[in-house]
Amino acid sequence: MENELKLDPKVIEEFLKFNKNIIEAPKMMPAPDEISLDMTPYDVAYSEDKVRLLHFNQPKQKQHQVPLVIVYALINRWHIFDIHPQKSWVRNLLDQGYDIYMIDWGTPTNLDKYLGFDDYVNGYIDNCVEFVMKEASVDSVSMQGYCTGGTLATIYAALHTKKVKNLILTAPVIDGKRDTTVVGNLAKHVDVDKMVETIGNMPPEFMYYVFSVLKPFEQGIEKYINFFKNIEDKVYVDNFLRVEKWVNDTPCQYLLRWLWVIIWYRLNVACPYIMQSQVRTKPSGFTQQVMLE
Repeated sequence: MENELKLDPKVIEEFLKFNKNIIEAPKMMPAPDEISLDMTPYDVAYSEDKVRLLHFNQPKQKQHQVPLVIVYALINRWHIFDIHPQKSWVRNLLDQGYDIYMIDWGTPTNLDKYLGFDDYVNGYIDNCVEFVMKEASVDSVSMQGYCTGGTLATIYAALHTKKVKNLILTAPVIDGKRDTTVVGNLAKHVDVDKMVETIGNMPPEFMYYVFSVLKPFEQGIEKYINFFKNIEDKVYVDNFLRVEKWVNDTPCQYLLRWLWVIIWYRLNVACPYIMQSQVRTKPSGFTQQVMLE
């Protein structure tokens, strides 16, 4: 027949293989509880309430006198910095001879809804820094802040300039008014009071959905299509499952996280103060390094 449908044999082959991979997937991948992140060994050097200060074991001789304190985000777990032995930010720094500490915020409960920025900045972070300085016999530390932890680290550096020798920031929220992403625009217009009244504490699924709207197709469909296409690639599957395990291990968020929306995206009150302090910024790729005078 002249109008007979003609299909590329390669398309048919890919389609059949993709469907076969979906059927075979449960046999070819481990269960969630079987996934091991192989994280770098550490000791809990200091703890307060639910906050833990992790001190990673140094495999090589320390080459840098000033220790590095990593202030991780309040959202998600710190494991993304140590997600794979060959892709670990922590191990990379340890191999370079740095002395690494990490602030692990733990899993919040209802009591944490009464905590504010002062508790985190001048309480938990300052107590961790004081402990590190005493243990390492130094009068200042290097500090790295990631995401919301970068914002807290910036505030801390602005208030405690003598205790922070070097400040490195990755993806911090500093000037909310200049954030034109989907999440930024959503935060500026969402009725936070109504959400708190209706939902209460922020469910982890909500956080995942909010960040997914940054790249809805990539996060919602494309990543799973690519996963099934590469189901026979053990390295690809291992990396995918490690990240998925981290993504799905998101604790419930409390009052401070709601305040974040109001203060940074609505009022933008912190940016003018930070910019007027003794901090000057210098953009550097995806990481913004902040150097103290």
